[in-house]
Amino acid sequence: MIERLSVNLFLLFTFCLLSGTGCTGSFVEEGVEKNDLITLSFASPALELLPITRSTEAVSLPVGSTIRIAAYHLGELGEVTASADFSVTAPTVEATFVVGVEGDLVPCQVDESGKQIAGKGEEMRIPAGRYDFYAVSPARPLTQVDGKWQVTDIPHQEDVMTSFVRGVEVSQVARVVTLRAFRRKCAQVVFEVAPTKGNIVPISSLCGTRLELSAISSAGASLSVGESEIISPSGGDRTDAGKLSTTDFVTLPDSENPDQPNPLGLNRTTTILLPKNSEAFGVAVTVARNGIAVKLEAMISKNIVFEEGKQYVFTLEVENDRSLLRLSVYDWSPFGWTDHNIGGAPSGRPTEPEVTPGTPFGLVVADWENIPWTGGGTIGGKKID
Repeated sequence: MIERLSVNLFLLFTFCLLSGTGCTGSFVEEGVEKNDLITLSFASPALELLPITRSTEAVSLPVGSTIRIAAYHLGELGEVTASADFSVTAPTVEATFVVGVEGDLVPCQVDESGKQIAGKGEEMRIPAGRYDFYAVSPARPLTQVDGKWQVTDIPHQEDVMTSFVRGVEVSQVARVVTLRAFRRKCAQVVFEVAPTKGNIVPISSLCGTRLELSAISSAGASLSVGESEIISPSGGDRTDAGKLSTTDFVTLPDSENPDQPNPLGLNRTTTILLPKNSEAFGVAVTVARNGIAVKLEAMISKNIVFEEGKQYVFTLEVENDRSLLRLSVYDWSPFGWTDHNIGGAPSGRPTEPEVTPGTPFGLVVADWENIPWTGGGTIGGKKID
């Protein structure tokens, strides 16, 4: 009896240790033999696209995405139980997975930031019963902070998504769990450069080389574990935590020959930002026209928020010695940047907002005049209220 008690205490300690460090493991319970545990498999996860309509097709999560799945034991099969409160309930067991090339979930090991590392992951193995499930991608640990379970230390440039499913009955004949479509928790910001038809000065090349954002939301954010929790928007952070810069621009294809780059070198950069409130923020873009670069700076104070699941497309229109920065907002969903309106453009959304020179759209959020295209200078934008 003493020996059996010692073994059970050791197993319980091991489970708690695994759960506390975010490692994968199997459910351990008094009276449950190892052979009675059921190895779960999870259906290929899908990404929620907005707006949701009857014709909306599911999109798989990108290959290589990591996912942490937490199971919450509610009771026995057929038992009527209350749902788990994810925010205050410790997971019964967790496991981490990576999306494979076929869209399947493969067990893997991850580090503290949810990135896949070397090592073989463990399957999720639990006894029969009724369960709730919560999932987050990337597979960051679930951490208890002041009695609340959270995903912490979330930076910019991370496509955070969550999912859940309630009341799943697991048995020897019901081993597959289908999570609800994942919902994005951050915003995508796209920045691109385009000439207008009003240019008198001949343009042989036009491209962005650097984008800097400041006074945005603070990196290191937290997300409470729950069905519909959000990352609390912040803004106005003038420290390094509220800054982001990138030089990662991609050349757009030629509209006439999509297999070739466009002749002007028009390009785009794409970033992912934590949700931001309506406070003003700074933008600085270095743009080169005919090989001569200038830096355009402005504070944008038009109550622009960065909302989860939205896509914010900033287009810098260049016309002689003046430039306008326009903003259009869409639901963040995949669409063909080089679509030539085959079958018609999606409702309410331009097919190619950035590569149709001379077609203005969106809200003007910054304006630069008398730009001296002599190189090396920094030009401040005119305030737009």
